[in-house]
Amino acid sequence: MKKALSWFFIVFGVAVMVASTARSLMKRIYDKKDYLVNTSWWGEHISPWGDLVYMSYLDDIAKFHEKGGYNFVRPHDGCNKNIDLYLCGDSYTEYIPDSAFARIHSFHFVRNYSNQQIGYKPDSSKRKILIIETAERYLRDYLESRQIFDKLKKNEIACMPAILPRLHASYSTFGIYSKDIFNPNINQNLEYNLFNYKFLTSIRYLKADLNYYCFNRASGNVAISDNGAYLFIRESVVPSGIYSYSERLSGEKVNQMIAAINDIYLHYKSEGFSEVYLAIIPNPATILQAEYYNQMIPLIQNNPSLQMPVIDLYTVFKNQVDPASLYRAGDTHWNNKGMQIWIGKVNQLLLRQ
Repeated sequence: MKKALSWFFIVFGVAVMVASTARSLMKRIYDKKDYLVNTSWWGEHISPWGDLVYMSYLDDIAKFHEKGGYNFVRPHDGCNKNIDLYLCGDSYTEYIPDSAFARIHSFHFVRNYSNQQIGYKPDSSKRKILIIETAERYLRDYLESRQIFDKLKKNEIACMPAILPRLHASYSTFGIYSKDIFNPNINQNLEYNLFNYKFLTSIRYLKADLNYYCFNRASGNVAISDNGAYLFIRESVVPSGIYSYSERLSGEKVNQMIAAINDIYLHYKSEGFSEVYLAIIPNPATILQAEYYNQMIPLIQNNPSLQMPVIDLYTVFKNQVDPASLYRAGDTHWNNKGMQIWIGKVNQLLLRQ
């Protein structure tokens, strides 16, 4: 009996590990446990207050409560719709409709860190614009991998954007952030597969409240700001690492990033894009806890060797009277105000003759 139990736990452990590292299996598990379709005891816990509240089970802390949602308004752009807009972006921009942009003849979106690809073909009769948008914490990984070259390729076939996959900010699949076999985010997947079930929610609430009230600490991959007012994704506020907003950047690292950005810029300019822009979305911690910031965005944007023009959101956000009004307190993303500022800056470019 003891031997049978040992073998059972060995097989079970291997199965959970495989499921937690395989992209296709994790997607199937998420689809089956999706809170929108699964209300049973084994469905997933979800929170309306943001992905960080959801990950840390701090649903009952009122100061982190801010519902999401965006309001999109069609700009007054006249009748000269002569722009083919291509946007390589992430969860910050994937839900923006084409109607939010000015003078759009066609709009094509491709999601970073997905298996999605789109093609494009030269068309000199249109103003062909490419915007490369990435959250700041992913920038170094994004540039090192040069993965944009796999997402957006010249193609004589008409551009057909693929169907966007359902992606969660709260989990990581094998290879989604890097090509390393041992994904540093595997613990999130294991925790999800072993413990993220509705019948365990009350126990996890209790554990999260004990951590919060007794130790001023959040559970899992979530950190609390120094002033206690915001939640941050932990990987962005650790002292070091490729996603850290405080790790000191040497001149060599900055030069490597500039070289990668220039390579991307020159490639797509030579491929027929009339304009190519870089848009870095600042980490919430970059704006809301700036005393530890390593200045990565200004080091890039103000570098005299940089050839790609930028959509400078950092300066606008930093100079806001109330920067806390730009991000949701319990989420990794901006709120509607932050989103509208970015769309406004993009439309200024699109409306330019």
